[in-house]
Amino acid sequence: MGEALDELLGELRGHASARIVVLRGAGGHFCAGLDLTEVIAGTPEERLAAMQLRNRRVGARFEEISNLPQVVIAAVEGAAHAGGLGFLCCADIAFASADARLPRPRPGAAWSRRRSCPGWRGAWAAPMRRGWCWKAA
Repeated sequence: MGEALDELLGELRGHASARIVVLRGAGGHFCAGLDLTEVIAGTPEERLAAMQLRNRRVGARFEEISNLPQVVIAAVEGAAHAGGLGFLCCADIAFASADARLPRPRPGAAWSRRRSCPGWRGAWAAPMRRGWCWKAA
C-alpha cells in the first residue's frame, strides 16, 4: 500500500485540476498503523535497520502529504492509531465520525511532548504553511 500511495502523491503534486484530497480508510477504520508481522522477522540488527528505514519512508510520506498544494481532508472513522494518527495530523482538515477512536497522549510520550517523530509535523505546520499563524507553540 505504501508504494501505491507514494506514486499517487507524486501524481497529485503536479495535478493542477485536483483541488482537494480526501484521506479515508476502508472496512470501517481510518488506519490502525503498521502490520505488526513486519516487525518480528529477522535478527535484532535486521529489525532495527528495517524499523529505521520504515520510519524514514513514513516520515517522508507524511512530509509529502503535508506539502501537497491541495487541501487535504482526513475522513476518520474507526481506529486512527500510530501511523493513522500521523496521516490525520498531516491533513489540513479532519472530520471524525462518532465511532472514531484516537489514541490519548501518554504523559511523557516523546511525540506528544517534542514532536520527535519524523514527518509528524502536519498538525502544527499546516497553519504556518497557509500563513494563518507565524509560530507554533
